[in-house]
This record gives sequence, C-alpha cells and structure tokens, in this order.
Amino acid sequence: MRRRSADATGTTVPSTASIAETAVTAPTTCSAVGSSRILGSLRVFELRYGSIRAEALPSGESVAFIEQLLGET
Repeated sequence: MRRRSADATGTTVPSTASIAETAVTAPTTCSAVGSSRILGSLRVFELRYGSIRAEALPSGESVAFIEQLLGET
C-alpha cells in the first residue's frame, strides 16, 4: 500500500517508506550484490533528502526570506 502525505506547501507527496517499498519491489536486472548496494545507497539518499526537506521553508516563506536578505522588501 502506498502512503502519501502533504508537504509544507500542501502538495501531496509519497512518503519515504512508499518510495523505499517501490525500490525494493521493482524488478531489476542487477545482480544480487549490485542490487543491494544500489538499495543501500537509495536508502541513504532518502534519509538525507528527508532531513533537508524537513528543514525547508514553504515556497512563499522562502521567497520572502530571500527578498529580505537582498533588501527588496
């Protein structure tokens, strides 16, 4: 079952768990060793992306923050 959640902007996005499930269940032509190495790298990427995404500002707040830094407001 695919889980979905809304991000800070209200956009519905697949959860990290559903992305990982897709990667694990997707057919592959890689060898078992190569496949597990790829899946391990994918999991590391998902964890890093999730951490960065959790800290991100919503798009409107990002624009306001950048404008404030540039002195345009």
